[in-house]
Amino acid sequence: PRRPLNAAELGAPPPPVEDDTVERTLPADLDQPLSAYDPDAILSTPREPMRQAPSEPMPIPPMREPAPEIQGAALPLPDRQDESIETLLDRLERETALRKLKRAD
Repeated sequence: PRRPLNAAELGAPPPPVEDDTVERTLPADLDQPLSAYDPDAILSTPREPMRQAPSEPMPIPPMREPAPEIQGAALPLPDRQDESIETLLDRLERETALRKLKRAD
């Protein structure tokens, strides 16, 4: 892989150097809060919350039960031991056509 290009190789001017940097020494007591060391970094006291949380939980609407499926009467299974290839193919074609009709609806 190629090495990354820097701004000088692209002909861009170098980024400005900030001369306003203030160096700080470490505090003598490292157990003090950061807000005492750098007041701009963290507030010494937390801000008030924007709004109060509700005291009671929000109600959850009840779920609707799915509509019951209408099921027909159970028919006895036909005896298919003596079926021929032709009757099996006819039945397969009939059921395939019915499934296509159901999908089209």
